[in-house]
Amino acid sequence: MITNWGSILKIIFVCMLAYMFASFDQSLFGYAIPGIMGEFKVGLPAISLMMSMGFVVAAPVSLMMGDFADRFGRKKTLTMCLALSAFLVGCHAFSTDLLVLGVLRVVGFAVSAGVGPIVTTYAAETAPPRYRGLLIGIMQCGYPLGWLFASLATAPLIETYGWRAPFFTAFLVVPVAFTFLWLLPESTMFRAAMAKISARPFKDRVADLLRGQYRRRTILVTLVYFLFGASYAGSAFFFPTFLHETRGYSMADAARLVGLAYGIGIFGYLTSSVVGEFLLSRRQTFIIWTWAGSLGFAGFIWLAETPTENLLWFSALAIFGYGAMPLLQTMKAELFPTSLRATAAAISGGAGLNIGYAASPVIVAQAVETVGWQMAFSFTVIPALFMCGVLTLFLETITSGTALDQE
Repeated sequence: MITNWGSILKIIFVCMLAYMFASFDQSLFGYAIPGIMGEFKVGLPAISLMMSMGFVVAAPVSLMMGDFADRFGRKKTLTMCLALSAFLVGCHAFSTDLLVLGVLRVVGFAVSAGVGPIVTTYAAETAPPRYRGLLIGIMQCGYPLGWLFASLATAPLIETYGWRAPFFTAFLVVPVAFTFLWLLPESTMFRAAMAKISARPFKDRVADLLRGQYRRRTILVTLVYFLFGASYAGSAFFFPTFLHETRGYSMADAARLVGLAYGIGIFGYLTSSVVGEFLLSRRQTFIIWTWAGSLGFAGFIWLAETPTENLLWFSALAIFGYGAMPLLQTMKAELFPTSLRATAAAISGGAGLNIGYAASPVIVAQAVETVGWQMAFSFTVIPALFMCGVLTLFLETITSGTALDQE
């Protein structure tokens, strides 16, 4: 365990940057959906199928990246995932037809999906036990920051040059990703456990997670991630289109509102981390946050009418619903030992999350075609977010400040 606070904060900051760049790249697609639909003359179901295929492929790729991170190291795998995914996102701008765009989206997102589990594992293995949840929460702020900065870049570029232009910004991430090989030391806990990890094949590590004390944890955490992914992918990527089609926002204005709400949502990421670290358990806080987020979601789609109300209700969803993610990421890291942590992260936070991502957009898009946006969200996404809290009631409580591998 690193004890020098300068080194700890440097690692947390670099991991936050990696997560921010991955989020920035992938959120560009959500902002571009109205323009893509207009140019290629396709409806929401076709776009949702493209998104879902990316999530389907991301599930096994996440498992592979988790295996790589447990065998070859955290920083090499992180660099590879971020650089390759950024390059593929940048290539979106050159798409000549919907098939080419779909292939780039599918492969680019699948590779990018490996970033989240790796940076969370990195942060968990670096942070002192007493401040683990807080530091992971700070690192997780990279995700809404990515959406915020993407909106700031996207709005003027779309207004001036159209939907393709923002994707060129992803190429800037490629050289930055390779600096992480120099900026990041390898995880000390990984180095200490490397011989033990390397001696066990991936299938054996998976088998360990599905028997004994870890089986119940693995199943429950994976289900929570599945539902959280379903609630997120069935809403966040569609919100710019929802605002454009139902509330009369231009593509640029929709991007600005969504990005600003994500920026405000950073308050929820930090607050949930502080409450879960010092006031309540992470398990209790996650339940409260997801249930409050469900109410915020309902207010956004049913009660908001003016631009200010749209921003306030969406911010409430971002603060509580999306702001619960750092708690889930920290709980996942604490529930599994170092020798299985990245593999468990790949199964639950990778495969489980991405299966939820894959199923939800198609279901929501079909529901939108049948019953409209508001009813579609009400019958699919909001219940999924609420059930995250219900299932978490059955998880063990890990006392904040407990050292990893001593739970």
